[in-house]
Amino acid sequence: LGSDLEKIKARATQARAQLEKAGFEGAIEFRGVEGMEPSDVRIDWGNGAASRNTAVIWQEIEALLQQVPLSPTLPTINETNNETIIETGADHG
Repeated sequence: LGSDLEKIKARATQARAQLEKAGFEGAIEFRGVEGMEPSDVRIDWGNGAASRNTAVIWQEIEALLQQVPLSPTLPTINETNNETIIETGADHG
């Protein structure tokens, strides 16, 4: 955990320097929030916000995967006449 904290501090220092170089004059505050995963982040500013929430991202991926029709069998490779055809078991007529 100690090395992770040092990495976060280093990134926060870099971010602060970039914001100041860009002319940002507001307060810059970095803080941990209980319940947030180490890879999550939330940025708030006067008239907006942005966030990255790993749990929500995985929920969205899982929802998308539910929409993908999956083949009932594993794909097989059929090599004939110098052609490679990947067959999924679905009837392609």
